[in-house]
Amino acid sequence: MDEDVLSKRKLLLLSVTIVVIFLMVSSVFLTSFLTQEDSGNDGTEEEDKTDWTNYPYVIPGTDMEFPDEEGLYPKGETWISLGLRLDFEAPDKERTYINFLYHEYYKDVFVSNSEETVNYRLQGKRQLSIGKMNMSFNNLELPRDILKFQEGESFQYDLKAFFKSEDKITYELDLELISKKPPATMFDGEVQIDSDYYRLHALTRCEVNGEVKIGSDNYEVSGLGWIENQRGSFKGMKWDWFAFWDDSNIEMEIVNLSSSGKNIRYAMHVAKDGELKTIDDLNIEVTSSKNGFGYSWEISSDQYDVDLNVTCIKDRMVYSMSFAAGFGRAKGTVRGKSIDTITYIELKSD
Repeated sequence: MDEDVLSKRKLLLLSVTIVVIFLMVSSVFLTSFLTQEDSGNDGTEEEDKTDWTNYPYVIPGTDMEFPDEEGLYPKGETWISLGLRLDFEAPDKERTYINFLYHEYYKDVFVSNSEETVNYRLQGKRQLSIGKMNMSFNNLELPRDILKFQEGESFQYDLKAFFKSEDKITYELDLELISKKPPATMFDGEVQIDSDYYRLHALTRCEVNGEVKIGSDNYEVSGLGWIENQRGSFKGMKWDWFAFWDDSNIEMEIVNLSSSGKNIRYAMHVAKDGELKTIDDLNIEVTSSKNGFGYSWEISSDQYDVDLNVTCIKDRMVYSMSFAAGFGRAKGTVRGKSIDTITYIELKSD
């Protein structure tokens, strides 16, 4: 083989090698470019909206996205319930339940143990009272002044609150709330009854730690909390609402909504792993009344094997003209499991 032919073959082999390398590089570049185009960004990693521990998060099956504003809606009225079940690291202090209630015109705190329930009015229009509503006003605003998002964290909050009764007993709270389960909702986040609408999401189990000062005494506390955010028009809407924890790490909320002569009943059962079950075959029967509101109920579901009696605890409810709130007891069974626990109750007439 002469030298000229050998040189031509070497040149051809080199050319083929260069072409192959070029095609490989082009393929990698094209794949990367198309991947970026498909992801809808400029090379940055697409946001994962399925991980509830990091913003942004969207509740599956809904349009409820939680950026730093945590899903607060721009229209309608807001009702927020913030419940605490606190155990004191002191042998002489018993378990205490505290519930904050926020509305544009109605802001309250309820404090309850085995002895009594006391209502601390925070700020708003004083309404005609039937129960224990003889507490003083305080210039406290809920929730934005006391419940702060922890910067850079998802569903974690700092709660700082101060309130006192007319007999000068003061409570000062400095607590951290960390949600242990993703936000939960029903009906894809919204209920529509004619012109009325109702949106809801709830953090049903928050781990609570911090300090509570009662009078001049400081206590370390731990316990559970929930945050319930309701928003809607509420014109002519009334409801019976119950929420409780189970010590086996299960939560349940039950709602009986009525508007324009129509009625919707449902329950939300949140399992240990955060799995949400919506119960839509509820039967809710008022078995006794007091002050124009229901006082005890029989609640059942064949679908979910629910058989509960809920009864307000005497002197643990406070009443206004069209609203009542406080504590009761839920007894019975859920899915064959025995239940006997404190429940928070909200009642609204039209």
